[in-house]
Amino acid sequence: MEIEHEVFLKNELIQTFANSNWYDTANPYFGCLKNLKDLKSKLQDYPLYIRSFGEGYLINNEAEFRDWIKHVFGGGFEKEL
Repeated sequence: MEIEHEVFLKNELIQTFANSNWYDTANPYFGCLKNLKDLKSKLQDYPLYIRSFGEGYLINNEAEFRDWIKHVFGGGFEKEL
């Protein structure tokens, strides 16, 4: 399983995600959703820096977070948050 997304909070790596194909079944899907919800709650206090597919994203608010989720996971997760 290759890591494609790395999430940083205050320059510390706090979460990684694999390719979205790894989250196609129920258990991985709900685990990923829980991790995304945890990140969303952290976003209330600090911006997140996310490196996906070698590109960096500075996420300052919930709208940007939802856009990132839709872009990298192909839609679906953002509706659950």
